[in-house]
Amino acid sequence: MPTVAKQSNSHQHGRQEGFAILEFAAVAPFLVIVLLGVVSIGFMLSRSIQVSQITRDAAHMFFDGVDFSVIGNQKVIGRLGLGIGLASDSSGTIDTAGNGVVILTQMIVVGGGQCAAAGYPSPYSACPNYHQLVIEKRIVIGNSDLRSSSFGAPLTTLIQPDGSLRPVDYCNDASVLVPTGAPPLSLGLADGQYTYGVESYFRMPAFSQFLSKDSYSFILM
Repeated sequence: MPTVAKQSNSHQHGRQEGFAILEFAAVAPFLVIVLLGVVSIGFMLSRSIQVSQITRDAAHMFFDGVDFSVIGNQKVIGRLGLGIGLASDSSGTIDTAGNGVVILTQMIVVGGGQCAAAGYPSPYSACPNYHQLVIEKRIVIGNSDLRSSSFGAPLTTLIQPDGSLRPVDYCNDASVLVPTGAPPLSLGLADGQYTYGVESYFRMPAFSQFLSKDSYSFILM
């Protein structure tokens, strides 16, 4: 009789282990999905923080007068964006077909001084963009096909090699106007006052199966 009881207990224990394995097999796919989701969200949050840091650093340098039309200065931004698609190597060489773009914009409210520099006489009623917020400088670092600026898109033919626009162009052309509802308009700038805006956008193809796969940030100074 003791031998029979031992065999019965061993059979019951084996059956419990079998049930546990089946239960784990049933739950495991959901646990794996949750784990992958947590890891992916962690990566995306890390990328978002890096994108925000790139935007802040670029904005401070732009405001301080760094000339980002110079390749060497662009590489500084490239090194900040290394590993997320802005640079193609560790030296910061910008990848113009990569997964990142940084857009730098200087904007000004056209006043009498700007209209006069463009050749319009006082009282400047003939100056088309008088009292309007316009783009005075635009530099794009990275893949320009990824995203257009929320601050407007001046005709590329108007942009000089250093990124600036001539007074005669930004006082006259409609393409340089900052769109209605764009964040810079909320600053309430007076004639002749200007502001700087930097936008960063990065595509994250590694997380394309999730809804939040891209990262965009901007800052005004």
